[in-house]
Amino acid sequence: MSRRAYPAYKPSGIEWLGQIPEHWEKIRLGYSARMIVPMRDKPKEFCGDVPWIRIEDFDGKYIADSRTDQRVDRETIRKMNLKVFPVDTVLCSCSCRMGTTAIVSQPLVSNQTFIGIVPHHGLSSEFLYYLMQSSAEHLQSTATGAIQQYLSREDFQQLRFFSPLENEQRTIAAFLDRETARIDALIEKKKQQIELLQEKHAALISRAVTKGLNPNAKMKDSGIEWLGEIPEHWEVIRFKYVLWLQRGHDLPTTDFRDGPYPVCGSNGCIGYHAQFTTKGPGVTVGRSGSVGEVNYIYTDYWAHNTALYIKEFRRSIPRYAFYLLKTLDVKYLSEGTAVGTLNRNYIHDVPIAIPDITEQRTIADYLDHETARIDALIEKINKSIDLLRKYRTALISAAVLGKIDVREEVS
Repeated sequence: MSRRAYPAYKPSGIEWLGQIPEHWEKIRLGYSARMIVPMRDKPKEFCGDVPWIRIEDFDGKYIADSRTDQRVDRETIRKMNLKVFPVDTVLCSCSCRMGTTAIVSQPLVSNQTFIGIVPHHGLSSEFLYYLMQSSAEHLQSTATGAIQQYLSREDFQQLRFFSPLENEQRTIAAFLDRETARIDALIEKKKQQIELLQEKHAALISRAVTKGLNPNAKMKDSGIEWLGEIPEHWEVIRFKYVLWLQRGHDLPTTDFRDGPYPVCGSNGCIGYHAQFTTKGPGVTVGRSGSVGEVNYIYTDYWAHNTALYIKEFRRSIPRYAFYLLKTLDVKYLSEGTAVGTLNRNYIHDVPIAIPDITEQRTIADYLDHETARIDALIEKINKSIDLLRKYRTALISAAVLGKIDVREEVS
């Protein structure tokens, strides 16, 4: 980070803070802000106009409403003695996702997942928002609790920081608003690039597995609406005559033990075991949980009961079967209300188009090469996103802890 430092520093006397700018003054959060601790109980009914906030509702600097439209009325607030967070309260998670922070932009209520910090005595909400974000790691180390860590009102009151006067606080916050917005825009642009690459990845597989690789091949009507035309020499046949799926085997999580064989569930490897049920290479598809998720396994493996696995490769090779399953929209075949469950018999009756083994190998080799190239690009972009997020976190800490002087960077 190449920005300049303050002209002079002094020891903070607080190990995790280190040196701080000479003109900054020590603050104890309990003296500079009022703490609002919500009630433990949750309303039985949500039928009002005051939003009830959960951790899932946090998305950005400000928070104003419930994403699930959970709201309480004034009578419920009065009867339950619920604590209302006023505008400009800095909400900070004191249990799960420690350090998750937002500024209240309209009155809200919540449970004890959060503490409300209402600044006064020259402490800006905007500055405190970034200050609490930069303190997430320190908050985590301060928290207590064997099962779930928690920070009390007293823990927050005893937090010590150093701060400039309020005008400089606002300058720092304005600088961080501008810079984090730029970083967030870059991250969003990179996410869009990933989405486009993922779409290309899916389209590449779908095209190769349903149309083949030869653009000049003679085509015929498959008689299947979702397939359309297929190469003339391909055969239309039901899935079960090409591949035979079988439900995986029960294995309690407590029975996991060290071993060389992956235990493959609905979303991939979930552990390792000393024994295997199925010879590799193999293909699994999520049966419950991550329904429809397709995975390729190179080695012998234990097929878990949350997945279906290909027991017999009757007229296909494993690698081609992997790509074929990825083109089938099998999620719509799942049954069940709360958690969908994929029935193998439904997949067995799906009509598919299939080339001979030689062409399957050619298509699989092509897709191995091309999808690996796309995956490498996606991995590269994900790494750059990770770096941007780390830079964002470091920039916030540097500014609110006085490691860089940004006073002349805000017009």
